[in-house]
Amino acid sequence: MARLESKRDVYWPGGDPSAELVLDRRVRSGAGGYMVRGVVGSDARSTAFWIKWCPDADPRALEQSIRHMHWWSEHYPQLARSVPKLIDYWRDENALLIEGVEGVPVGQLLNQDAKDLPAAIESVARWHYEYSQIGDVDVTELGTLLGSEVYRTPEGDLHVRADRLIESRIALASESAYQLSLSGCKAARQWSDRYDISRAVAYFESGVPAGFVHGDFKPDNVLIDGASFSVIDWWTAPRVSWSLCDVAVFAANLWMDPRRDAADAVWQAFARARFPDGVDSYTQYGIDILATMTCLQYLASRCNKARPIDRVYCRKALDRLLTRRHPIGMVVSSA
Repeated sequence: MARLESKRDVYWPGGDPSAELVLDRRVRSGAGGYMVRGVVGSDARSTAFWIKWCPDADPRALEQSIRHMHWWSEHYPQLARSVPKLIDYWRDENALLIEGVEGVPVGQLLNQDAKDLPAAIESVARWHYEYSQIGDVDVTELGTLLGSEVYRTPEGDLHVRADRLIESRIALASESAYQLSLSGCKAARQWSDRYDISRAVAYFESGVPAGFVHGDFKPDNVLIDGASFSVIDWWTAPRVSWSLCDVAVFAANLWMDPRRDAADAVWQAFARARFPDGVDSYTQYGIDILATMTCLQYLASRCNKARPIDRVYCRKALDRLLTRRHPIGMVVSSA
């Protein structure tokens, strides 16, 4: 609080110096750290902010995030408007001060009378499509992170060895399946029976165009405010990789949601806008296998909590995962 008070003229210039500065007592926790919401003022002109504390993050990665945000805002201001502004980085605390935005996570709007939700989801999809296309940049200037399988072609383009990326994800998924089996979900080891693993790896190309990825592009990291949106939890892991990984995370989270009809409606709206030229068999297969592995990692993490309710959920979700008739992320023709 003392830091915020001492620099309020820098963080919120032109504001009322007597306005009360309040931090919410509720703390949101996630894989990337902790988030607390705050507000300056108590009337209609109040200004919201977030503090993202990342105690275990690599300081070098956070430094790259700062450079990335500044570069992004300068070169692509229209796209940057959909990401809350980074106000400051407190190096000694591994914490980020971020502009507060209004909105409700997509997951909280399922099965509610949110008439603008389809239009907002389509806007999110178009944003992600444009965002993911920007891969051929001077990454030295950008200072961002390259995925482990990203390389530059002789022509200077950034590409991803999708086959190797899939292979590494299979290894992680197999470990997740093993952990699930130790927790009583023995059927998890059968996950790969749905795929011919060697042929699955060979199916993907050795070089696909790279683009920016969010890294945790799930519905709960998309805030909806009417027909507008904001993408959050983006600040600590900006990198260049295979954009289909983002799409698969979005599809996997919707597929696991028990409100299936509402979740599928959101997915269909997203997919049709995200792939304006349609979804070919290569893309469909990629979404399915990447999403399947995302589900396994999520279930393994949840099962580790050792609560009976989590174990029951994991067994049911795993059974559905292994016996499903259709691929995850299947796109139904609008015709």
